Amino acid sequence: MVPPRSSGDHQEGSVAQVLIDVDRFPHLGGESGIVGLLLANAARRLKQISQKAGCRNITVMGRGVKSKGNHPASDEPLQLELHGIESDRTPQIAYEMVHHIIEEEDRTRAAKGKGGRSVGLKIHFWLTLWASATWWVE
Repeated sequence: MVPPRSSGDHQEGSVAQVLIDVDRFPHLGGESGIVGLLLANAARRLKQISQKAGCRNITVMGRGVKSKGNHPASDEPLQLELHGIESDRTPQIAYEMVHHIIEEEDRTRAAKGKGGRSVGLKIHFWLTLWASATWWVE
């Protein structure tokens, strides 16, 4: 993994986006399944991510619609918006935590005989002040 390059100081209220290509995890229930996974115990999960990543709060967006377990309908990727970031490591930490949550679910399902991940996960970070960076996790 190569973190995004910083191109200056972070401003108050900077927003980072973590875009998740949920179609690569069909066995986790597609977007609604992963939204549900990230929002299951949402207060605990999202608070952990925001505290470790150093941001004030996180909004979960799905297919162009703020998702609280809805089934959105367009082709936009699922994304987390990280508000009020504090450091240039914020997107990388958020990536690692989101990936950990998905990997954890993957292992749980595989252990229960429900199949594991067979395709890669594409997560793309975008931050106003940074260059783009994309990771493919195989």
